Amino acid sequence: LLLLLLLLLLLLSFFLPSLLSPLGEHNVYIVDNTEQYRNVVRAIPHPTYNTTNKYYNDIALLELDTPLEFNHYITPICIGDKEFTNSLLKFGIGTVSGWGKLAYQGRQASILQVLQIRFIDRPTCLRSSSYPILANMFCAGQPDGAKDTCQG
Repeated sequence: LLLLLLLLLLLLSFFLPSLLSPLGEHNVYIVDNTEQYRNVVRAIPHPTYNTTNKYYNDIALLELDTPLEFNHYITPICIGDKEFTNSLLKFGIGTVSGWGKLAYQGRQASILQVLQIRFIDRPTCLRSSSYPILANMFCAGQPDGAKDTCQG
């Protein structure tokens, strides 16, 4: 309800520089009438977001000038409390989407890609990553590493 009343949209803050991208985009090369355009009135980054570590609390709320029309291409998300979220991270599957590369060092996708991935337990996550995984982060992916949010 707060989302609707305050006209706030949840986005990852590293996407903030590209606010001109339409919401509900499907194919980046054609206008397929799924897009909605809104002006951002205000961006509210997480209070502890730190630009020196762009992945630390990299989330923001965007206040839009007019409400979005929810449909198959634009849907709200639910953010649960810590207990609910932690139970999902232990046993859940997440959905990620984007226009990343279609293969390692391959071309960018022009059509929105969607992938179901399992959350990975913290010990496995820490052992398998060469990047620092902070306490407020989690891992998700496929065991064989064949597909992820960046490529493939």
